Order: sequence, then C-alpha cells, then structure tokens
Amino acid sequence: MNKININGIETDQILLTPTRGYKDKHYHIVFIPGNPGTIYFYQYFLEYLHNIIEKQYNNVAITISSIGHANHHLKSNNEDINRNYQKFGMNYQIRHQEMYIEELILKECADDQIKEYILIGHSIGCYFILNILKRNMNISLHTRRICLLMPFMFWGNLPLLHRIALRSIVSTIPYSINTMKWYITTRFMNLNEYEKKQMITGRNSSNNSNNSNNNSVASPENVHVMATELITPRLIDNLFTMGIDEIKTIPIVENEVLENIEEYLNINGNFGTNGVKINRNKNRNMNPINVATNSNSMYVLYTDDDRWAPVEDIPFLQNTFGLLKLDQSPQCMNEKSYIQYTTGLTHGFSMNKNTSEITAYNILSYLSNSGLDMSPISPQHISLMSKL
Repeated sequence: MNKININGIETDQILLTPTRGYKDKHYHIVFIPGNPGTIYFYQYFLEYLHNIIEKQYNNVAITISSIGHANHHLKSNNEDINRNYQKFGMNYQIRHQEMYIEELILKECADDQIKEYILIGHSIGCYFILNILKRNMNISLHTRRICLLMPFMFWGNLPLLHRIALRSIVSTIPYSINTMKWYITTRFMNLNEYEKKQMITGRNSSNNSNNSNNNSVASPENVHVMATELITPRLIDNLFTMGIDEIKTIPIVENEVLENIEEYLNINGNFGTNGVKINRNKNRNMNPINVATNSNSMYVLYTDDDRWAPVEDIPFLQNTFGLLKLDQSPQCMNEKSYIQYTTGLTHGFSMNKNTSEITAYNILSYLSNSGLDMSPISPQHISLMSKL
C-alpha cells in the first residue's frame, strides 16, 4: 500500500500490476470501498483476487487498483491527531474516486496500455460506481463490467428498525460529534492495545484469535490495525460527515439508481426515460435475454442477514431488470448479467480471510463467464467452486 495525491489530498492506494508480460487482453479492475473507506481492510481480498487470476488465466493480464476515501486513511506514524483537517461529504468522495479513474484512463490510454475497465464496489461504493458511470461518459465508455458487492442502494428494503435507527443518527450526530471525538481522544486513545481490542471485538481478544476461522469474526490482523491505526478524530469526523450524507441521500435516489443501471445495461423503454416513477410492486417480467445480449454486464452479490443490503433487494432487481438469480456458487453461465445469493458471508466480508477468498472466487467466476476474453474455467477452479 502506498500514498498518492488526488487533487491535493494525500490518499492511500493499493496497486497490483501484472507479473507477466502483456497478454491477449489487459484489464484494469478498479475497486471502490465501502465504509469506513479505508482500503487496508480490502488489501488481502484484492491481493487474493489478483493472485488467482494470475495463476489460472494465462491469456489475460490484470491490474487491480483502489484508493480510499479522502481523509479516511490510517494514522501516519508522525500524524498529530489534534491538528486541523478537512472534512469531506459524500459528493466530494464520489468525485474523489471519479478523478482517480479519470487519471488512470488518461495515462493508460495515452500509453496505449489498457482500454477496458472493470469496476467493483462494496456497499456505498456501489452507489458511487453507478453515479460516476451516469455522469462521466468517458469512464462509462471504457467500463466493460461492474460488480456490486452487497450494495447499499435501496432504502425501502432495509429492515424497519434499522431505518429508524439510521434516521435517529442523522438527527443526533451533529450535536454529539464533538462528544464522540472527545471520547475517542480521552478514552480510547489512553487504553492499552489489549483493552482497545476488547472494546472493538466485544469479547476477549484472545478468544477472537482462536475463532479467526469464523466468518463473522474479523481477523486478528484487522483487529490490531483498528486498535492501533484506524480510530482517530480525523477519520471519525470524516466518517460521520459522509455517513450523514449517505443516510440523507439513499432514501431519495432509488429511481436515479435504477435509471443508472438501465442506462449502463442499455435497456431501453422500460422506465425512467419518460420520467415515470418506479412502481416497486409492479412485476415487469422483462425477458433476461435483453440483458444478456448487451455488451455491458452487471454482477450483484448478496448474502444472508445483511442489514445494509437485504435479500429483499433481489426480487426487486429481478422484476425490474429480468436479472437471473443464481443461488450459492456460480457455475458456467452464458448469460452475462446476474444476481448471486451466497450464504455465510457478512457485509464486512473483507475483514475475514475466508469470506474474502469466497468473494474473490465468486467475482472471478462471473468475469470468466461474462463474455470477457478470458480462458474457460479450469477443472481445478470448478472443483474448488463446488466446495464453497
């Protein structure tokens, strides 16, 4: 992980380049994280995805890159946690990611390196992707595939109590944020590392290590980083600023999100184009072949017991776009756009190595069968997928 400058803002970056020479095709996967917007927690997932593509597909070269949200980086060794810092809302964070992708395209296309991009988002990062593709024609023209992992995009399907809790946060955070920063500075920062880990995990940190294979438990490495490098007034302040914007925005952008998907998949005449509001209860019964024959495609991943991306989104997307639903592990498919429902993951999948690996293989299987110029899945890959 290294640091780069985006519009004057120092930003953490993960950049994974091909280890082999130029192949038949060279794709660039750009990953946009969800909250807390710190890409360290996705590093193992992205490295694993890069590694399995490199090992199993000889005809393609893959670059994977990602940046964190502005001012959501881990604490620097010499950082003064009490110094003044900038706060950025969600609109700026979207623009922050957009400027990064613009710079990539400008540089790589000028060097005649990479022409095709794959955008992967997690949680609110999925909304970022659709927003960027809608308003930036150049990025849209260079994007071949999008993967939406547990997308936080549709307010109406969230559990009622979760919506109520989020609404209450919006109304109380402006008055409590200074108290929260004070608490972090005077309480959390003065704890020793063991006590911090106990507070983060809600359990004895040694038990957390012993149960690291549990999919719902963060790895000891991630707990250590949260305890020692993540929680600072700067990041908490920026996280709250963006979080308030999210909770205010998502309830009113459902039609915008659907129209953005429609435009990306090039599905014409079904909604939005005539200014007609979406009827959530209307079954559109679109023929899935309308999606499968378009040059662009979309993959959406859901899991069970996810308050931010509930499974109720699945029939909504099925009825609206005719997307196929694929349970459990993906097999070889001809259709290029589909929804996958896999049990046993968590919304914070990247905090755990096992769920990171499962998610990486799910994405790889989609990309392999979505019409990209990649070799067929190897027998070893199919055998491994059958065990997930």
